[in-house]
Amino acid sequence: AALLKNPKDRRQLLMLAESLYAVGQYPEAAEMYEKVLASSPTAAEKKPAFAGLAWCAFAAERFEDALKLFQTYVAADPAAPEDVHLAMAQCALALNKSDQAISFYERARSSASEPRKILRNLGILHFNSGNYQKAVDALESIADDDQLLSIVVRSHVYLKQPARALPFLRRMKNPQAHALEIGAVHYELGQMEEAKTYFEKAAQSPAPITPRRLPP
Repeated sequence: AALLKNPKDRRQLLMLAESLYAVGQYPEAAEMYEKVLASSPTAAEKKPAFAGLAWCAFAAERFEDALKLFQTYVAADPAAPEDVHLAMAQCALALNKSDQAISFYERARSSASEPRKILRNLGILHFNSGNYQKAVDALESIADDDQLLSIVVRSHVYLKQPARALPFLRRMKNPQAHALEIGAVHYELGQMEEAKTYFEKAAQSPAPITPRRLPP
């Protein structure tokens, strides 16, 4: 314990912890990080120790612990990197805390070098939460597959904006699999014969399912 009062030894413990984490020895790495935190570390030493503990908990799928530790880390370093906010969002999703996940994704989005995946997950979360305008805002610029196009189309239908759904319908690669959405657009536009045709097609085939779980 006396040796830990020497800053040099704390730095060595941090390096050891990082090495253990790198080879997947998460409990052993966590033990080293905890030793650093128990030895009156400087502020500069606390940040990587808390971050390391959080990543160890995350890797071990202890999401509640990981989220608390990440929040402690971010409180000490508001400029925490994008991957920390993404990990916090994944923790929140694993804990069924969608509102928190949205908040963490929004923070990551503000500094993301490549925001497409973040926007995709935000759009799906907003849609599943019934926030259709926010779903549209997140997905309109990136919708390039039938799953996202379908979500944008349905969001516009729920928002009573069927005309705005038309360009996204036309971009679908497999429109016959989305007869229900196409029928709903025609119905909202007052085109009853076309709506009937597509509703009949939809009744003969299974409806597409919007995933309620997000990709990792």
